[in-house]
Amino acid sequence: LLKQLRPGMDLSKVTLPTFILEPRSFLEKLADFYYHSYVIAEAAAEGDPLQRMKMIVKFYLSGFYKKPKGLKKPYNPILGETFRCKWEHPDNSTSYYVAEQVSHHPPVSALFLTNRKAGFNISSTILAKSKYYGNSLSAMMIGDVRITLLQRGETYIATLPYANCKGIMIGTLSMEYGGQVRIECNRTDYVCKLDFKLKPFIGGTVNLITGDIKCKKELVAHIEGAWDGEIYISENDIKTLLWSATPDVIAKRLKRYEVLLEEQGEWESKKLWLKVSEAIAQDNQKAATEEKGKLEDEQRIRAKSGIHHKPKWFKQDLLSKNYEYIHADYQAWDENDDIRQIEHDYVIRTITKHGAKERSASPPSSTSVHQEQSEDSDSPGNKQYCEKKRQLSSRDFDRLQQMQDTLDRTIQFLQRLEASFEKRTSVAVTQQQLIVIMVFFVVLHAVILPLFLGRYVIYNFYNWFFRNSHAF
Repeated sequence: LLKQLRPGMDLSKVTLPTFILEPRSFLEKLADFYYHSYVIAEAAAEGDPLQRMKMIVKFYLSGFYKKPKGLKKPYNPILGETFRCKWEHPDNSTSYYVAEQVSHHPPVSALFLTNRKAGFNISSTILAKSKYYGNSLSAMMIGDVRITLLQRGETYIATLPYANCKGIMIGTLSMEYGGQVRIECNRTDYVCKLDFKLKPFIGGTVNLITGDIKCKKELVAHIEGAWDGEIYISENDIKTLLWSATPDVIAKRLKRYEVLLEEQGEWESKKLWLKVSEAIAQDNQKAATEEKGKLEDEQRIRAKSGIHHKPKWFKQDLLSKNYEYIHADYQAWDENDDIRQIEHDYVIRTITKHGAKERSASPPSSTSVHQEQSEDSDSPGNKQYCEKKRQLSSRDFDRLQQMQDTLDRTIQFLQRLEASFEKRTSVAVTQQQLIVIMVFFVVLHAVILPLFLGRYVIYNFYNWFFRNSHAF
């Protein structure tokens, strides 16, 4: 291991020994942040925007105190790997969680959690990176978590801290969080900034966290404490407990349910890593290393084949680069029609009294939200919202979405074309030739044709072309 390591090196390119692995996938570990998701349901029912922000911050902080026994690293998910689970809430609602590894280089995980009856959806796209620094290493989760309160039309966007592990060579092995994070609401002017502080080399206290909640530039609350202990919030010179993982709070953790192992598919995390986990449980490091190597070798073979991987349950948005669950529904819960949400084979849908109805596939944008009259319009957060740095017109957005659809179908067509050439001429089309053809299609669609034809004429032509591409 030491021969592979160099200071500043990205650990995603290093084959790690199994004795430092936590026997579960990173996709499963990400679900640990949602044991206290009932706090979001409480936020969704809260009428005051400041109180909602405080409760969202409380939920955010609730995800850090649960730590594994010893410093262990979860498995790096295999491309196409999936994980699902659910939590039952005291109000008889259910939170469903689905996650998928949508990219291997770079390693990107996408997740979606929904509980429409309780009033919220959560989506996240995370790029996981680890770097080695001699006596320490840092694990970074690059991306954000987007919490949408469906009835309010509010989305809270939260960034994530990094984990710093030190004492790898010298000293006591320990882990702490570091870095500044931001929690921002798209509808109000409330912003929370938190600072996870690393312990100084000499003296100091571990696991400290401080932060402020502001409305525009006005300070409305101050936060301080320890992320694995008590965290207090001060407002108008009154200090109260915001979060603490007391025995009573831990007892309120929602129970998580998973699909039985024998009912899982081959690409689901528990079944995919089963032999590795069994070997680790038996303390058979040789067998664990061999089984882990088999999975990684199979992944390398698939990567070298040049076949484009398309995520099964998530689709990337061209503007934000985030991945969104393809069956997401952002409509507010309708007590007169909606009965309950169910999940089957990763498809989450709502059973209604009057049959199927159209989904709202994406959260409300900040633009559309500000055009409507809010029930909280008297609050300072809703008087005015600073214009987003980057906004594209709906026409540009539609065009980008059409280009994305065209690219997806182009890749599928090229794969069929390659197979057809191999069958007819026994000469394989090289990957470079396929790339040239693909670039030609993109330039033709995005640059040349729009100069001479209308956008809708072009789109209709491609629809016809790909519907009939089997004849080529």
